[in-house]
Amino acid sequence: MNDEEILKALEGAGCDIRETLDETFMGNVALYRRMLAKFAASEIPAQLRAGFDAASVNDVFELAHELKGVCANLGLTPLEALASEITETARAGRLDGVAECLDAFGQARARILAALEERQ
Repeated sequence: MNDEEILKALEGAGCDIRETLDETFMGNVALYRRMLAKFAASEIPAQLRAGFDAASVNDVFELAHELKGVCANLGLTPLEALASEITETARAGRLDGVAECLDAFGQARARILAALEERQ
């Protein structure tokens, strides 16, 4: 997949790639692609789900906050918004609504990764 196809696939999934690429990665698409690959292989979403399943508000907060930062740095806007919602709910000491956000996060992440795989 060439660089332009990656950018178009991510933009089609609602991500803010061009600004992220310019501001965070200073136009270095190769570096962006490496970071995106690391995100795709990340265990943080699974760890976040495990923290939720264990009803650990602290684990959910810490992992969601980390995930929010990663998504923000990669311009994965839909994922950042969901991770932010989870973070703020856990910051308030609650887990209500988190299951739905985790499901939505998983679905949005799968769509983004699938869009990238289709272009390979």
